[in-house]
Amino acid sequence: MSMQAERYFLPKDHRLRPYVTGIWRHQGGPAGGHERIMPRGVVKLLFPLCGTLVAVDGIRGDVPRLRGAVYLAGLHSRSVTTAPDGSLVMLGLGLSAEVCRAVLPLPAHEVTNLTIEATLVFKNTPELFERLCRATSSLPDQCRILLRWLESVIEPSARLTQVHHACRVLARTPQDARVDRIARDMAVSSRHLRRVFLQYVGVTPLEYVRLRRFNRALNLMPSDLSLTAIAQESHYYDQAHLCHDFKDIAGMTPGEYRAQAGPIGGLLLSSDIRLIQFGEQAIG
Repeated sequence: MSMQAERYFLPKDHRLRPYVTGIWRHQGGPAGGHERIMPRGVVKLLFPLCGTLVAVDGIRGDVPRLRGAVYLAGLHSRSVTTAPDGSLVMLGLGLSAEVCRAVLPLPAHEVTNLTIEATLVFKNTPELFERLCRATSSLPDQCRILLRWLESVIEPSARLTQVHHACRVLARTPQDARVDRIARDMAVSSRHLRRVFLQYVGVTPLEYVRLRRFNRALNLMPSDLSLTAIAQESHYYDQAHLCHDFKDIAGMTPGEYRAQAGPIGGLLLSSDIRLIQFGEQAIG
């Protein structure tokens, strides 16, 4: 059976662009097929508008089946495998982990590697879900509904700005020694910086660096670069370190990922699912 995938992104000058990594809608997928989703450094709100998504592996929490409600998926550090039924329509909103605390009203580490019902965190998600269901014929309309809701709950802060800056520094120069320097710049101890990262990002600074390296490598996998070159570009010590980290996080080797990868980065579809449409466009 086939699956359709659509993605929307915000223009660079949009006020919410620093927070939103993208909005997507997937439709279809057969019973028995499965998707393997790589960790992409995002916190997600998931809206199964029709059908059911079954957690096969990697999803912790008390929600083995996602249906009829809004779900919050915290930052994941390992790949997740799910199995959609054939009638599934899944809408998703991705939030950058670096600034997710502008939206989350609780410490980010409390939902790391968890998927929970969003009503445990947000008050008005049932009403949001109903509005989205009524707009199922128009993805742009659904995007606008999501963005208006996001505008109503977002709360930036000075500390959040500091954490975002620290994340950018770590992403550019991810040597371990930089953690102490960032702590000094933020006028906190290294131990306190660790607590701040857990509260605001969901992982420690070193765990964050590990995920950023993995994602840099993941983005380079479709290229013609050798694994040695990808390791260098992604700030790994060597190819062996890349392969070890990649298998631990993705559950497969880089070579296996390259052999199965399709047009959607970080999403592997089983042979039971054929992608017949994939489009990306901007929404204001």
